[in-house]
Amino acid sequence: PFCIKPVYCTNLPTGSSPFLLLPGTMAADSKPQLKVKKEVIAKAVRALHQVVAKRTANANPLFEGATETMTLLFTLSTIPDKRRMRPVMIPLPNPMYNDKSEVCFLCKDPQKKYKELLLQKHPVPGVTKVIGIDKLRRNYKTIEAKRALADAFDLFLCDYNVAEMMPQLLGNIFYQKKHKVPVPVRLLADPTHNLERAIKGTPMRIPSGPCMGVKIGRCSMSEEELVANAISVIKGVITNVRDNPIQSISVQATDAPALPIWRRLPPPGGGGGGGGETKPSTV
Repeated sequence: PFCIKPVYCTNLPTGSSPFLLLPGTMAADSKPQLKVKKEVIAKAVRALHQVVAKRTANANPLFEGATETMTLLFTLSTIPDKRRMRPVMIPLPNPMYNDKSEVCFLCKDPQKKYKELLLQKHPVPGVTKVIGIDKLRRNYKTIEAKRALADAFDLFLCDYNVAEMMPQLLGNIFYQKKHKVPVPVRLLADPTHNLERAIKGTPMRIPSGPCMGVKIGRCSMSEEELVANAISVIKGVITNVRDNPIQSISVQATDAPALPIWRRLPPPGGGGGGGGETKPSTV
């Protein structure tokens, strides 16, 4: 077995152990590691691919890849002390979005200033629309208008300074039904790096409960791509929840059952808590 440090690296040694060893979410004086069997991740992804393929056999192929996604579900030991609106971005070796994706940026006013910055001075492939807060309020009041806006773009980004306004302005259409929550971005003099980081990564949001979901890709992506993304996401999540040991990990596709890929065993003698040994699940 080999031990991988908590960095966003997904290049695994050829011919290595079938287990992905990750730093345990334990106290500094404890030794256990979180052991995930890579083949179990692959089998779960393969099974979900089959489920989605059967369900979408008669669907329009133009929309299938854009709507079906895969997500890793993490169960934490305790409810986080405070929900965090602004997410932590985890880089993906195989991004969900590319140059052909349609990305909309929601900015503070004046819209003209940021439209010039993002579309003319520092254009980033994929970012095709900039909407200011005032225009968002005036033109997208109704549910129908919000639904049309959500359907028009693959990804939404927003200015870091207006992130807390988004739930009220966009409502349940974006946050509950379409699951297109804008990703906050800090706009620097040259925002290119931060924009590309947001487009090529996946957001991890600290939840208000003990369960957390992080997207790993689209169902149209290959098994190898999704497994590599899953490994990167697991490492990223562990790095950011060190004080809240993970109890279980599952993978789920849109409207499909969640398949377990890892769970923490209780410590010897029974009882709960996060101090027990770890065990790879079977699918």
